[in-house]
Amino acid sequence: KTRADLIDHVFFYGAPGDYPVVGDWNGDGTHTIAVFRDGVWHRDTDGDGKWSKADVKANFGRKGDLPVVGDFNGDGVDDLGIYRDGKWMIDTNGNGKIDAEDRVFELGGPGDVPIVGDWDGDGTSEPGIYRDAAPAAAGPIAQAPAK
Repeated sequence: KTRADLIDHVFFYGAPGDYPVVGDWNGDGTHTIAVFRDGVWHRDTDGDGKWSKADVKANFGRKGDLPVVGDFNGDGVDDLGIYRDGKWMIDTNGNGKIDAEDRVFELGGPGDVPIVGDWDGDGTSEPGIYRDAAPAAAGPIAQAPAK
């Protein structure tokens, strides 16, 4: 369905030092904003561009982690995730907490930048990394884990 409000928007959401992220937090097909601050996610689930009672806060990660977002389980709702020096933790059960049911795997290492995309067009997000000026002697970057 075409949206009538397709204009540029300016949001004042978060604070200096926050990581801005976007995702489809409720499965409606529209991405809305969020911020990640020292392990705490603040998601604008109602899409109004401001923090309100309808929005969701989750403690998933810690200071120093990098946020990653994608639909890693293919259910149409973007999942929270963190990257910690090559270790990925994905909240695949959607409870906003790090627990034994979450997907955890290694890809990359310290200094790498995590990236997420649907690289094969199957509707499910896959992890990747960006490595700046990797030396030729380092060999190929590790492959993503099998699903």
